Amino acid sequence: MVASQGGLALHTLALRRGSLAVVQPLVVTAPVFAFLFRAALNRHLPSRALMVWVLLTAAGLAVFLLAAGETTGSERPFEAAAAVFMGAGVAIAATAWQLSRRLGEVRAGLLLGVSAGVVFGLVAGVLKAATDAVARAVPLLSTWPVYGLAGLGCAGVPA
Repeated sequence: MVASQGGLALHTLALRRGSLAVVQPLVVTAPVFAFLFRAALNRHLPSRALMVWVLLTAAGLAVFLLAAGETTGSERPFEAAAAVFMGAGVAIAATAWQLSRRLGEVRAGLLLGVSAGVVFGLVAGVLKAATDAVARAVPLLSTWPVYGLAGLGCAGVPA
């Protein structure tokens, strides 16, 4: 639990100091390296299926970086656009989670991963908006990102 909280604190600091388009791709690579390091510690080559997922992750990361283009971003998010984006993300995550309850283990794992990934991405965006609000000396409890984080935190722990 302490390591998780420390990781969140470092993630928040990285988002405060850097662009979302730079910080998030670095976070996405963590599981890739964890899988590869685990295989090395076990002294065996990663499975073919694992390498396919590693390559798909790398391809997705490349597409993201190409699509992100300019990394400076705007000073603050457009609240209406952020609300639409969050609503769509929550709908996608909820749909994937509901579908996972009806399918076999393999597909359920994939859909739960999609749901968790979407929620994690939304948390990163809202966390970035919260750190930007703090930098502008806006009282934190008077901004939407705090309440968005609370809701997403609840969404990240489904019943």
